[in-house]
Amino acid sequence: MSSSKRLRHRRVYYRAAVEKRARHQLKDALKSLRSRCLPSRQAPPGADDLHRAMLAMTFWPSNDELTELDLRVKELALIDREKVPNPLWKAFELVNKRWPGFRLIRRLDALVSRARNLLNETGESDLTWVRREARGSGERASEAKRFLADLRTLQKNPKVAAKIKWEQYERFLSTPGLNKRVQLWCGDHAASRRVVCYARALEMIVDDERLQPFRDQAEPLLTWIAPLGNPAYLDILSRDDFFKLIAERAAVHLLQERAERNRAQGRDRQKRFRARKITR
Repeated sequence: MSSSKRLRHRRVYYRAAVEKRARHQLKDALKSLRSRCLPSRQAPPGADDLHRAMLAMTFWPSNDELTELDLRVKELALIDREKVPNPLWKAFELVNKRWPGFRLIRRLDALVSRARNLLNETGESDLTWVRREARGSGERASEAKRFLADLRTLQKNPKVAAKIKWEQYERFLSTPGLNKRVQLWCGDHAASRRVVCYARALEMIVDDERLQPFRDQAEPLLTWIAPLGNPAYLDILSRDDFFKLIAERAAVHLLQERAERNRAQGRDRQKRFRARKITR
């Protein structure tokens, strides 16, 4: 039996063994994602306390749910191929085209759109802006790094607060992008400039910690999007430097893999060319 016939038979067996189960599991995976990244909703009249509490909560996709989705898409993509496409988004496009009834891409677009809205509504902490400044270069970046180092020291040992000259960080303690003096949430400016700057630093720590649970919930989805390879989703990562960095590294890794595949294909062509010359 020729290699092409063996390949066709293998695909027939693979389809019979995998397709029905994988389609059913993909359907279940997509069903679970329908309730993810939904904003807080108002319960209908007559709803019990549990129903009200559930509607008031927002659930994000978990690592397990997204891993399950990837596995089912890969299985279905392999029915007509020998290898999973790279980047993985190509596999999603293949499955979406082969089984349009799942509305796979439409549902993922809706999920990412909901996540984007939640991230925009939540915004970012002022410390995230300072961390972005610290990633730059020059005196301003150095100053931002010193400020972040002093904040970390303060969080470890609050007693060192008296040794830090808080007024030297006034530009980072002011509203980002605006040339205003340091303003406290309470609106009280009767204290000295140093005390006001110190109080503002404490506010920034509290605000950043307030958003940490939200970032933890969003992390699995953002980490999944970064290497997926769909340019339409990458804007959702730009609000956070950490996830933006993941996306940039994934893009570099993709280019390196593509270059390695091209080199491997070139070596194979050279081997076949040499083999033909020898047999002549």
